[in-house]
Amino acid sequence: MESDSIELRRYFSIFWKYLWLIALTTLLAGGAAYYVSAGMTPIYRATAVLKIDLAKNPEGSDIVSMLTAGERLGKTYVVQIQSRTVAARVAESLGMEVSPQELDKLASKISAQQVRDTQLIEISVEDPNPAVAQGLANRVAEVFSEQVGGEQRARFDNYQRNLDEQIAGLEARIAEVQKLLAGLGDSLGGDASSVPAYNRLEMTRLQTELTSLQTRYTILLSSAEEFRLTAARYSDNVTLFAPAELPTSPVSPSKMKNTLLGMVVGAMVGVGAAFLREYLDDTIKTADDVSQALGLVTLGNIFRIGAGRTLKDSLVTSMDGRSPVAESYRILRTNLAFCGVGNPGGAIVVTSAGLGEGKTTTAANLAVVMAQMGKRVILVDTDLRRPMLAKLFELNGTDGMSTLLARQGPVGDADLILSEVPNLRLIPSGPIPPNPAELLGSPRMAEVIQSLRQQADMVIFDSPPALAVTDSSVIASQVDGALLVIDAGEMRREVVQRAAEMLQKGGVKLLGAVLNKLQPGKRGGYYYQYYYKYYGSEKKRHKKS
Repeated sequence: MESDSIELRRYFSIFWKYLWLIALTTLLAGGAAYYVSAGMTPIYRATAVLKIDLAKNPEGSDIVSMLTAGERLGKTYVVQIQSRTVAARVAESLGMEVSPQELDKLASKISAQQVRDTQLIEISVEDPNPAVAQGLANRVAEVFSEQVGGEQRARFDNYQRNLDEQIAGLEARIAEVQKLLAGLGDSLGGDASSVPAYNRLEMTRLQTELTSLQTRYTILLSSAEEFRLTAARYSDNVTLFAPAELPTSPVSPSKMKNTLLGMVVGAMVGVGAAFLREYLDDTIKTADDVSQALGLVTLGNIFRIGAGRTLKDSLVTSMDGRSPVAESYRILRTNLAFCGVGNPGGAIVVTSAGLGEGKTTTAANLAVVMAQMGKRVILVDTDLRRPMLAKLFELNGTDGMSTLLARQGPVGDADLILSEVPNLRLIPSGPIPPNPAELLGSPRMAEVIQSLRQQADMVIFDSPPALAVTDSSVIASQVDGALLVIDAGEMRREVVQRAAEMLQKGGVKLLGAVLNKLQPGKRGGYYYQYYYKYYGSEKKRHKKS
């Protein structure tokens, strides 16, 4: 559970760190979607509704079979409505001569769907002109209804045609027989003796045939009528249930919907980019990164000192002893006590991989908190190329470390400058020499270090960056070890690894690392906020008292 909580905090910190990127991609994607939507042609949709009256099965069937058949028939009709065949018939009914490409375009405007659990089919047509969309939707419904009716009638045409032919033949024969009887005369109306026997026999035969023909004619008429009723009963019937109305508002583009969708996609892209950037970021930001990259323990986590301060304000341990940053230097002091550095007579070097990582500030504040603890501390500026210690403590004069290395004799009290902090003495760099590396590697340097050890509980050397020159390796090989200051979130893993390897190859014992300039809102921010709240409340209480 604890690991899950840490992982969640890590994800949240990444999200918060790149919130600006996520917000930017969200706004850009939403704005682009709105701009594109605003420039699109509005499309209107008109919908007509057809009703399907399913034919009865003459053999009879259960309700499940009928429902299944109705569903399949509806799906079949939906496919047919969207086909090029229906589109071609619609164009023909409108008197339009269209090319295959235009026919495909017309078919693409037509869509259909079956209303769930009903016998209704919606036919929709989309067009930039609302009147055209309405007219086409109604025309498609009419054409398809006529098409289905024609297909159903075609199923019974042959039998109907046969019946019609038989009826027509009987009508013609009946008329012929009646004409022959009229020519022979009515045997019942005159003198039977005057009618020849042959004619009487013929008249009787014709009357018998006429009766038979009339009987058959009556039967065929009845069969034809019954057949028509049966054909209507067992034929599918598609009728227009609701004609399409004139659309008043476009269905696309939906500016609001597209904008929201664009913002969602933009946010997803932003989150993905944030985590990708974090994954590709090989800078050292946490103690875990230090352990994985260097195999060193992190002795201190120093948070960034607020912007807009002077150089002297970097001495937060003497200027604002209750600040969270000052407390982080005290934690560094405590952790350093467990590193096996001799006391009294201990000596360490504070260095970094590159410029601007805060090694001088770290060395100075560490010296101050050690001195505040009652220890005798000597802080030495051995950066004989770009010295900063004299400016930090606002020291005047030209003598310093280079002066000590250029002469012989022990290091006396006159060579040590008392600072405003009790128990803390300073040795600035002095005049910048032409050969710093030779001076720092000379036997005189070893004598100076030994002399300083005898006069203090802790000697702290501020040395140049390890990758810039070899000075730090030369000095650190003659003391108890070195602290490697790392600008958190700025220095790449490979650069810091090269600095550590260079120091170790020079026989330097790396005591540990110091993560400097941590951002309060980034990883470790919870720690910072806790101390800020705690010490802030202490300040308020002291002010009230």
